[in-house]
Amino acid sequence: MKFSVPRSEFFKAIQRVIGAIQVKTTIPLLGDLLLQLENNTLQIFATDLEIMLSTKIRVEGVEDGTLAVPAKMLNEILRELGDVKIEVLSEENFRLKLISDRGVYKIAGDSGDEFPLMPVSELVNEFTIPPSQIARMVEKTIFAVSRDELRAALTGVLFQIAPEDLTLVATDAHRLVRIKATHFSADVEEKNIIVPTKALSLLLKNVAEEKEPIRIAFGENYIVFRLEQTEIISRLIDSNYPKYEEAIPQKSEKKLILNRDLFASSLRRISIFSNLSTRQVHLSLKPEKIEVYSHDFNVGAEGMEVLPAEYEGEEMEIGYNSVYIQEMIRHVDTEEVVMELGGPLSPTLIFPMQQMEGEDLLMLLMPINLESAEEEESEEADEYEDYGEASYSEDMDY
Repeated sequence: MKFSVPRSEFFKAIQRVIGAIQVKTTIPLLGDLLLQLENNTLQIFATDLEIMLSTKIRVEGVEDGTLAVPAKMLNEILRELGDVKIEVLSEENFRLKLISDRGVYKIAGDSGDEFPLMPVSELVNEFTIPPSQIARMVEKTIFAVSRDELRAALTGVLFQIAPEDLTLVATDAHRLVRIKATHFSADVEEKNIIVPTKALSLLLKNVAEEKEPIRIAFGENYIVFRLEQTEIISRLIDSNYPKYEEAIPQKSEKKLILNRDLFASSLRRISIFSNLSTRQVHLSLKPEKIEVYSHDFNVGAEGMEVLPAEYEGEEMEIGYNSVYIQEMIRHVDTEEVVMELGGPLSPTLIFPMQQMEGEDLLMLLMPINLESAEEEESEEADEYEDYGEASYSEDMDY
């Protein structure tokens, strides 16, 4: 294998795929990038056996060939080289040689024939979607997935695909986000699939510079995102997603409208005073205002602010995990945020004041049980790594 290429183009291509590489692996080849040269096209592969990324760039090819090269070392030397043209060639014993006007660098590699390319089963459906739209839908949902590996279905994002409807859903049983593309149309069969979070994070990393529609193909076991230069192949999560619709209230008795920025900044300040185990903030709801309050009696800290608000309903106190509610508010794009509430322990629905054209966004947040949270703090409970878990009276009722 032998070719020449501007360092900047080579480095940029590696950045598109290197996110698939595992930081720690017991299989050395999974720490490699596969370089595959054919004529003047260099294709670069990376995989962790669950996800595979590949990308193509134009080079000045001299001799075709393949070689697997340690990703970390190749990435680091290319990062430190300036904007120079480099010559790349393979030598005996699977060594990669880089030549620039600044020096010569050699990296011990592996046989490209042994690199574990992922075999993809038949992909029976395909549709296209604008890159900005799929990026927005993923960004609005991915933050709400679960980190509990024992609940495999909740560690990914649900794609509900139908000829005239595309819906993405994420939940960790304490919060839920659903976003629908209301102007969607595709020649596909109706299908529900669960896409791993890592695949979607890699999609977000690569989609920013895309101009052409993205092609998304899927079958029983795989999904493929085809971009202009890059392809992302991922296994699907083989599990049944819960019937999340059952957790969404059909009717809410109380309605709260707040300025998003004022509310977000207040939550940031007041959460400083929250207990590290419960992360709770209290909202005291009144006709023309709300009081945002939090305390940690274990360290003698408390804070309270009053915000103007439009509130319809009887006065009520309700508590939320401060991290969760801040994330929800951050994903509302309108100047005002709408919250529809039941009781102190009922799910709260969160909406933008106006939906963006072509989409329908709904977020749901379970409140904290204030009584159990108070008891937990009074007993000086240990800090929890997964914030706020002990403060919920129950998960969503699917």
